[in-house]
Amino acid sequence: MALLTLDDIDWAAGEVQVRGKDPRTERLPLPCDVGEVVVGYLQRGRPQTPSRAVFVQPTEPEQS
Repeated sequence: MALLTLDDIDWAAGEVQVRGKDPRTERLPLPCDVGEVVVGYLQRGRPQTPSRAVFVQPTEPEQS
């Protein structure tokens, strides 16, 4: 499973760090339009969580 964390995104450089199956990492460009969509998700779509993962699944509240 791929795990993209907030720390993998270099907003100032416009790059994202991607990890492969081996220890190798690649720095890829983060196009402006893609960055804007990610920001929108982080601000309006991402559930509140202390996790540093960019994409998280919402958890259902426990039923009592």
